[in-house]
Amino acid sequence: MLKHVMRLFGKPRGEDRSAMLTPVQNAPAQNAPVADVPVLENPSFDAVPVDTAITDDFVMPFEIRPLLASDSESLRAVFRQSILINAADHYPADALAAWSASADAANFIDDLQQGVTIVAALHGQPVGFAQLSPSDHIEKLFIAPEGNGLGIATLLCQHLEDEARMAGAKILRTESSLPARRFFEGMGFTVVEEETAYRQDIPLQRFRMEKILVR
Repeated sequence: MLKHVMRLFGKPRGEDRSAMLTPVQNAPAQNAPVADVPVLENPSFDAVPVDTAITDDFVMPFEIRPLLASDSESLRAVFRQSILINAADHYPADALAAWSASADAANFIDDLQQGVTIVAALHGQPVGFAQLSPSDHIEKLFIAPEGNGLGIATLLCQHLEDEARMAGAKILRTESSLPARRFFEGMGFTVVEEETAYRQDIPLQRFRMEKILVR
């Protein structure tokens, strides 16, 4: 299972490791974040320029791995930056401040230990994370600005979809923020309905979305 295995992309020098080629919350409630998925990247991406040959010496600069206890402060920072910067053009400042303040909650990391949480590290530093909890629901998906455009959100989302399928889920659900809607549509999700969530009594628009896994 993903939560037990580190997946490294590329073939490190001197090691016979095969390249991994697997390519971004809660139900509506008062005081629930609008949607823990403010990713902006286009899922149709190339991790490297299309005219760049990948040789045996090529090493991808990021890895997907399980959540570690030492990730606490790094993931709090990813959470804040993803909201305050990536979602800045979509929500007013007071809404962004209220939403991002969730990073200061004492149970922030404890909550991430529920279900399956995976972390994307760029040159060893966490720049994104995603959580599947319960097994048919993407609870969180955050990418820091420095991780945008690398396809990290796509990789995280696909890993969680794989986990959901292995758990027997027939439909994968999430609540998408305004900037994340296009990303999820590119990943095969459709909008079920538009809704309003609240953070510190401040309204934030979001979309309930789902993807059919088994027909």
